[in-house]
Amino acid sequence: QRYAPPRTEVADLTPADALLAARPRSVVWACALMLASMAVGIVSLLPAVDPPMPGEPVAMTAIIWGLTLVVIAVELWIVRCIWQRRNWARWVMVALTLASLAVGVPVIAEDWTRAPLVAWLGIASSAASAIAMTLLLVGASARWFKGTTSLR
Repeated sequence: QRYAPPRTEVADLTPADALLAARPRSVVWACALMLASMAVGIVSLLPAVDPPMPGEPVAMTAIIWGLTLVVIAVELWIVRCIWQRRNWARWVMVALTLASLAVGVPVIAEDWTRAPLVAWLGIASSAASAIAMTLLLVGASARWFKGTTSLR
C-alpha cells in the first residue's frame, strides 16, 4: 500500500526528558515575582497612594492609566510565554526590565520627597523585577530555557 496513516510513537519519558520537561522552581518564583511587581506598580498609581500634582490635567491621569494597562497586558502575555518556555520572552522581559529600571530610578528619586510611599513601592517593584530576571538568567532556569538536562 502506497499511503499509510502517520504513526505516533508512544513511550514513557526518559529521566533526562522528564528533567527537561519539569519547570524549575526558579522559573516559578521568577514569574510570581514579575506578577507581584506588576501588582505593586498598579497600586502605586492609585490616587489614594499617589495623589495627582496640583494643576495636573485629568486627561494626563487617564493617559497614564491607559498606557499602564497596555504595558501590563503586554507584560502578562510575556510572563505567560516565559511560563511556556519561550526563550525569546525571557530576553524581551530582561530588556523591558532594564529599560524600566533606567526610567524608574530617577522617578523614584523624584517621588522620594513628594510621595515617599510611592518611592518605596517603586523600590519594591524594581527589586522584585531585578530578582526575577536574575532567577531567569542563571542556574536551572538557564538550562531549562536552553534545553539542556545537566544537573550541574
